[in-house]
Amino acid sequence: MIKYANPKPPEGINSGGYRPGREFFVLGATLAVIVGVVLAMVFRFGEWVAPHVPFAWEKRLEGPFVEKFQNDKPVSPGIQARLQALVDNLGAEMDLADDVVLTVRFVDDDMVNALATVGGNIFVYRGLLERLQTQDALAMVLAHEIAHVKHRDVLAALGSGVLVSIASTFVLGDGGGVSDLLGHEMLFAMLHFSRAKERRADLDAMSAVVKVFGHCGGAVDLFEVFKAVERETGTVRNTELFTSHPLTPNRLMALRTLAKAQGWPMDGPRRPLQTGMKAH
Repeated sequence: MIKYANPKPPEGINSGGYRPGREFFVLGATLAVIVGVVLAMVFRFGEWVAPHVPFAWEKRLEGPFVEKFQNDKPVSPGIQARLQALVDNLGAEMDLADDVVLTVRFVDDDMVNALATVGGNIFVYRGLLERLQTQDALAMVLAHEIAHVKHRDVLAALGSGVLVSIASTFVLGDGGGVSDLLGHEMLFAMLHFSRAKERRADLDAMSAVVKVFGHCGGAVDLFEVFKAVERETGTVRNTELFTSHPLTPNRLMALRTLAKAQGWPMDGPRRPLQTGMKAH
């Protein structure tokens, strides 16, 4: 007698080793690594090129950036002249290249800020001047921005941003990246430099301030103002992670360490801001 049976097939007999989810993850991770490496190389290339670009070439690029940050409110020639005189005085102590030209621009705005853009342009906001009490503190701010110009940090950041945007356009197909770079918020983001560059600018600035004023009191005054602003605005941070600037207490500690090593006095007579510096 013939017996028929219908045995259950072994599990997995019709399945191979292909795992689409795993393959997709591996492919995505590989692509992310490649894109990251390419963009990092492009960024580093921009950092390397910037110091070798003649300043006259950089100066030709300043127009759009000046228009972005300079508002239409009238500015007192007296404020502009006093700021420029202080910038020129500090710049003379900072070993700038012979072709570098510094131009300071007052901005009638509440923002507590100062920044440097391409072409040696330094913007100082009314909101910052209203918080400062001494020329010493103002000099520390200005010398810090001059240091960014000196080391071509501005051109490096903007140039790298443009190159990274172009590279991302080719790799990711983001056609709007380059045109978005001239947006006001994007420019502010790009002008936040690495913590290492900020520390270098702080050190250069304090060296210049000591040469002009004879002590480091301006740096102390400035960072006390920054700490007060951070408390008022609720922006006090406890970690440097995800920040472009070192923490304010850490910046002040680093400068105290430098002053001690150099034998620079941390205190001395302050010079009040000149009459009319805070208003137009």
